[in-house]
Amino acid sequence: MPAKSASPQTPKTLVDDLLSQLDEEKIQEMIDTPIEEACNEFPFNLVESMTHGAFLQIIGEFVSHIYSRVPIPWPFPSNDARAEAIMLLERYDERTSANGYEAAYLNAFNQSQGAIALVLRHMADAIKTSQRSKYIHYLFSSHIALREWRIKVEIATYLQEHWQEYLPQQILDCPPEVLANDLPDFIQTYLYAETMISNTASGASNFMKS
Repeated sequence: MPAKSASPQTPKTLVDDLLSQLDEEKIQEMIDTPIEEACNEFPFNLVESMTHGAFLQIIGEFVSHIYSRVPIPWPFPSNDARAEAIMLLERYDERTSANGYEAAYLNAFNQSQGAIALVLRHMADAIKTSQRSKYIHYLFSSHIALREWRIKVEIATYLQEHWQEYLPQQILDCPPEVLANDLPDFIQTYLYAETMISNTASGASNFMKS
């Protein structure tokens, strides 16, 4: 007996699956929490003299440790750990005369040895931000970007109908063929607005109860 073929995905099933994958609690469970746990468990050795070599050794081992412990679907070559660590520190700034990697090094060198923990925490946060961005990009690519143009237009039409209660009139009047060009931005803007409205309503409710 021939195997039963999978049911074709409709705009509704594609959008529902995308939104379920974009759920904030799910992202935290899959990305944030494992990175936090790996960061807290990293066993770095304190050194008497924090040379550039010693600092690079610690942050490189930290990056390798995080990527080896966190189930991230994007492979990371271990020999690039130090380069990745330096890149993660590009925006590091702790009110020193330098910035980026040099600022992180000076912070670890000029203060107590415990200051290295602050640097590692910054790197963990940077990894979370990076992996969240990659994950969201992957979801939009797999659910929307790689679809045929006809499917994108059908998704735009579905969203206009499904979200019409919450969308401004200029979006509702926009041809689906136009919205189909910017579906990721359209969906993310809607989700952001929905979150803001939800948080505002929750805050107002808590205020009324106090």
